[in-house]
Amino acid sequence: MPSELQRVAEHLLACLNEAPRAVGYLQDRARKCREAAAWIGSTSSNPSARMAAMRLDDAARRCEEAAHYLSEAEARASQWVEQMVSGIRTAEPSGGSRDERSQGPGGSTHPMARRRADHDNEPDGNKPDKPARAGYETSSEEDEPPSRGTADDRPQDTGDSDEIGDQPAPAPFIEQIFRRLPERPGDVGPTSGILSRPDGGGLIHVRSGTRGPGGAAPGLGGRTASLDAAREHAEGHAAALLRRAGMPREMTLYVNKRPCGGRYGCDNTLPWQLPPGAKLTVYWPGGYKVYIGDGRGLA
Repeated sequence: MPSELQRVAEHLLACLNEAPRAVGYLQDRARKCREAAAWIGSTSSNPSARMAAMRLDDAARRCEEAAHYLSEAEARASQWVEQMVSGIRTAEPSGGSRDERSQGPGGSTHPMARRRADHDNEPDGNKPDKPARAGYETSSEEDEPPSRGTADDRPQDTGDSDEIGDQPAPAPFIEQIFRRLPERPGDVGPTSGILSRPDGGGLIHVRSGTRGPGGAAPGLGGRTASLDAAREHAEGHAAALLRRAGMPREMTLYVNKRPCGGRYGCDNTLPWQLPPGAKLTVYWPGGYKVYIGDGRGLA
């Protein structure tokens, strides 16, 4: 006859079996929040609209984090509960401790896990959902620019040139903006980006997909106008914004994925998509590159 503990465990296991539905719901909410943030960011430069876009982006990031933690907890707790139901207890469910899962090759902390830990260790006044952070959340043109990262924070140059002198100097790397990018567990999912002026002002959120500034390939002609890299990729949406009248000639794009390679990928075609002489510094986890527009793909 099952013990009271086993009966409780059986009910708990039934609840845990509903976790995948909750994970799916959270991921769907995150996707919709990011789509709304990207749309608002691409259609208005009003400070209130930018604040709304940034809050939506922050909500999406929190949904993604919750889904990630819930998926880990569900698998881990299910094993413990199954052991309780069966009456057999092992020393540790397979998969090891959370600290072990958060470690990268050679025992080093995974960059994304380190980023979460750094965020959790911040004083309460520095976290996005605290009133003390409200000034940065608005990110208006008059806001004080975020603090720049140190030389150690800057990702390494991954340009293809053999001569360092051939690479233009990158715009300053601003860690505070880079940290706002969502994670891509398993390196899957949409690419998210934040476009800013070199001083960190004028933040605009972009996201890969057909809905965005580059969706209709404005200002492009010929083969370039039909490229997915120009119409659907986050880098292409950023390039479309730089083609707009009145936009700065130099911008910085922070993305959570390295620009795609290949003959018609972002890395090769971004110069075609940018106005002649325009400068776009792209930072991604672990690297960066400076792209100078040559206008080859413009109409």
